Amino acid sequence: MSAAVPVSEMGMVITMQESSPAPRGSLPELCTFGAIALADMIRRRKVSAEEVMATYLDHIERTNPAVNAIISIRPRDQLLAEAREADDAVARGKVLGPLHGVPQAIKDLADAGPSDHVRLASLRRFRGRELGLS
Repeated sequence: MSAAVPVSEMGMVITMQESSPAPRGSLPELCTFGAIALADMIRRRKVSAEEVMATYLDHIERTNPAVNAIISIRPRDQLLAEAREADDAVARGKVLGPLHGVPQAIKDLADAGPSDHVRLASLRRFRGRELGLS
């Protein structure tokens, strides 16, 4: 049976159900938890942000070739270093927001950083409208 656990962060109180994750085929267990539950587990040091990041990166590496959901990703070593920084902050008692340490993927609908293929596609759409081609 699960129990309601209040999660308080930055003046917000969120009540979540702490329970075992639902089975979801071949998903790694850490990938079955929601963001709030993962953030709470990281804050309470039941799991490290680095472990969560590594699990998600491994899952992306295994599944993305078939689904092409992520078209660009930052280098693994940079992402793991940031996760370690998040863990270090937790160890010092400094949590930087309600989703501190939880991996996030930014949709490629907006320019999220240097990416030639995204910028080129955006420029082509803009120039096409400017020239009356679309």
